[in-house]
Amino acid sequence: MNEPKSTKPESIDVAGQLDLIRLNKQLQQEIDERKRAEDTLRVSEERLCSITENLADHIMLVGQDMKIQFINKTVPDLEKVDVIGKNVNDVIPKDFQELAYKKFQSAFETGKPTNYQTGYLTAEGDTHYFDVRLSPVTKEGKIIAVVSSSNDITERKQMEEELRESEEKYEAFYGNAPLSYQSLNEDGSFNDVNPAWLRTLGYDRNEVIGKWFGDFLHPDWKPHFEKNFQEFKRRGYVHDVQFKIKHKDGHYLDISFEGYIGNNPDGSFKQTYCVFQDITERKQAEKSVKESELRYRSLTDDVLDTLSVGIFILDSDFQVVWVNHALERYFGLRRKEIIGKDKRQLIRERIKNIFEDPVYFTEKLFATYDDNTYIEHFECHIVPDSEREERWLEHWSQPIQSGLYAGGRVEHYSDITERKQADDLLRLSEERYRTIFETAANFITSVNEEGIIMDCNDQIINFLGYEREEIIGQSMGKIIHPDYIEKADKSLAGILETGFLYDLEYKMVRKDGEIIDVLTNSSGINKRNGVYERTICITSDITERKQAENEIIKLNEGLEQKIKERTSELEKKNRELKIMVDGFVVREGRVIELKKQIAKLKNEKVGE
Repeated sequence: MNEPKSTKPESIDVAGQLDLIRLNKQLQQEIDERKRAEDTLRVSEERLCSITENLADHIMLVGQDMKIQFINKTVPDLEKVDVIGKNVNDVIPKDFQELAYKKFQSAFETGKPTNYQTGYLTAEGDTHYFDVRLSPVTKEGKIIAVVSSSNDITERKQMEEELRESEEKYEAFYGNAPLSYQSLNEDGSFNDVNPAWLRTLGYDRNEVIGKWFGDFLHPDWKPHFEKNFQEFKRRGYVHDVQFKIKHKDGHYLDISFEGYIGNNPDGSFKQTYCVFQDITERKQAEKSVKESELRYRSLTDDVLDTLSVGIFILDSDFQVVWVNHALERYFGLRRKEIIGKDKRQLIRERIKNIFEDPVYFTEKLFATYDDNTYIEHFECHIVPDSEREERWLEHWSQPIQSGLYAGGRVEHYSDITERKQADDLLRLSEERYRTIFETAANFITSVNEEGIIMDCNDQIINFLGYEREEIIGQSMGKIIHPDYIEKADKSLAGILETGFLYDLEYKMVRKDGEIIDVLTNSSGINKRNGVYERTICITSDITERKQAENEIIKLNEGLEQKIKERTSELEKKNRELKIMVDGFVVREGRVIELKKQIAKLKNEKVGE
């Protein structure tokens, strides 16, 4: 029999389903809210990224572990993936790591913003500078991160460096400028003067600044300044304006002003900028020239006309102002035909062809006219004809710096024909000397006062077995036997005193070590001015002669020994003979005495 079904469980299942439906709705609402929050956050992050990526600054978020959590953009050498998650010191240049670490630590510990500057060198070698501001990020009162905002200040740093260099240059110029500088305000009082101004006029700075410029002028020039200062301000510049200004010790200097007006941005007068030059000596010289020009013109012409040096005087347009008689004679020209003529035209038409090398002569002179700032010096050769002799001339010219012909040029032509002839003779002499030097059978060396070999002929090179470069520039001690070096040095010193040395015997050493006997005669050679230049040594090989002499010495020594031996024998025989003679004399004396006694006995017997 079937049991009836209960209705209670079914009611429970329905209630559970209702709860599930309600929970699903709540869950879906939470999911939708979270999605909307995530969408909002995503949009916010995208907006933040868009904003930060388009900022000029570099924004970086660094956690307490000093790792980079976010960065909006990097320097050119790095990508974001190279930076995110890295320790901040890994991306900061080594030279600035210690400073950056201290600044980050300060921000984390104090919770206060801080600043520092850093540099970065790119792979291409460009240096970038950044001004970095660190700002702590807090949550619920705790510092959880630091935001680093880096502003690229490279252009500013470059401008600061350029400004610093400009200021240094200005200070260097201002303090060391050779010209005196001054600045006046609108009423003509001093704003500024540089050290050169103070040195020139002898004042201290506090004696000048704020004072009226007219008080420093000669009384005759004050009205001139009062009148023309207003014109200066109106026109905006002055050129070569001259005043007499008072030195602190009371005397007056002539000065020449150059300057202009400086204005404010609105165009109103600000101050003057002027430099002046002390032209006192120049004014005195000009005055002296003017006073003496007429007085001495005739005398000057007479003196210049008697010189053996040919002279051209050219004005600033290079027209011939004056030539002297020697120039007429050398060039075959007439003064009245060339005075006032253009020198370039004269060279082209009448002068260049009198020279052996007309192109060289023309180029040399035209160069001085194109750039009349330097001294020129060269030699030129005049070829002879019916109107002139053959001559060698030495050209010397320079710009005229002052006086009536300032900006022009003076040209001197000195006759060096005799010197050139002497030089030719000297050259021939030297050629002959060189021929003798190289072909002589003897060894010839040229030695300076320190005993250094300056030259030598082939004979000594070949005989000693050296290469030329092994001897030239070396001391004579290289080829002289060590036992004779001191003797050679003393002999060289003697040549410096007496000028010569004869028959000096010593020994030389060949490259292979063989020792040879030599005989040297030496003579000192002086320059034209009498100053010692070198010593010429002519050396002969006397090895065979010395060997022969040694043989003779040995023979003489043997002969002397034999003579000594023979003499000893003779002396011995003489002694023996003397003994015999002495015995004979004694014996004869006895015989005589015996005869006397016999005679005496005979006489006595006869007497008996």
